[in-house]
Amino acid sequence: MLQFPEWMAKLTPFGHIPKLPVEDMDFMKVFMLTIIAILLLAAGFLGYNKRDIRG
Repeated sequence: MLQFPEWMAKLTPFGHIPKLPVEDMDFMKVFMLTIIAILLLAAGFLGYNKRDIRG
């Protein structure tokens, strides 16, 4: 609708996920996005546990 360039679509994770059934499933891309999400989730949990809150 707005006709943005393709590089702008790749700024979000949704731009890397294949659009089924039009495109073939690329398991490596989905696997890498899952690994990145797990690493960011673990970093968030560690950061949350190390916060400095004084009562």
